[in-house]
Amino acid sequence: MELKDKRPASVNIKTVVISALVGALLAGGIFAALSLKPKNPLPASLEAVISEGEETITIRELESMMESVSELVTEKYYYTSCNEDRKEGTKVAGVTVPGTEELILVVYDGIISAGIDMSQVTYDINEEKKIITVTLPEPEVFSHEIDQNSVRAYDVKNALFSKKTYQDYASKLAEFKEQKISDLMSDGKFFEAVKQDAEKAMSDILTASQRANDYTIIFK
Repeated sequence: MELKDKRPASVNIKTVVISALVGALLAGGIFAALSLKPKNPLPASLEAVISEGEETITIRELESMMESVSELVTEKYYYTSCNEDRKEGTKVAGVTVPGTEELILVVYDGIISAGIDMSQVTYDINEEKKIITVTLPEPEVFSHEIDQNSVRAYDVKNALFSKKTYQDYASKLAEFKEQKISDLMSDGKFFEAVKQDAEKAMSDILTASQRANDYTIIFK
């Protein structure tokens, strides 16, 4: 008769312990994932971005698109100007002595750069109608430079060019620069062109992003 060993099979204690630990960790992880909630709710802007079934855009995103452009220079105005520098002659008994008056024509080249201060731009988003309204500030002059080497003075009385330089006319040129800006503002065409170019440049930047493709851009 064949005898069989009736002793119970040996159990690997190390394997049982490891299996129990893995099971406990998995159960704990699942419980934590289901029960733990963030201490702070998501910001409204972020909730809008990840809202179910609909792509939205935020004002912060629009501002980010423009962060690299602090001053959007849209127009440069190059000009050559001729201004009078008139000095009265010597007077005797209220009468100007002939030949003592002086008339100098000052000729020079200048460049005016104007555009929109991007820090003053505001945005409004109508999500329902998919409209982004951009409100722009008034255009402003960023710089107005005179080419010092271009300054020439012509003595009308003696019909010859004066030997005076830019430094001799610095204060007078400052007055001429202010008058030039005033003339451009009165005319209005230059600053209107600045605004139109700013709108086009901003529209190109915004629509270049896929996030704004579904929106209509309106400028005010």
